[in-house]
Amino acid sequence: MSARRTPRRREHPAGHTHPAGRDAATAPERVLGVILAGGGSTRFGSPKAAARIAGRPMAGWVRRALEPHLDEVVIVTGDPSLAALLPIRSRPDALPGLGPLGGLFTALGWAREEGCAG
Repeated sequence: MSARRTPRRREHPAGHTHPAGRDAATAPERVLGVILAGGGSTRFGSPKAAARIAGRPMAGWVRRALEPHLDEVVIVTGDPSLAALLPIRSRPDALPGLGPLGGLFTALGWAREEGCAG
């Protein structure tokens, strides 16, 4: 696991409000991006997130696309070596064996622990 990065705060356009009616300028908002990198790789033959495209792991391309828009990007995976490739904070599924639903459950719980809006 890598050292925790300081999250970036996003600037909102003037007059932007949250769905709950709170003013974006005064309400704390943090958005956590989560890469779901589970799966048994039965069809692909190896972990897709680690597959290299133009010299970078596929999960690295996903992280690169998400980072400008989010406070932090993390990964839910049962394979600690995937997190080490990026480097990025990671955790395994909280409920193993449920496929993508287990990853989503873990991601939502993690976001809540981090105090993310939603």
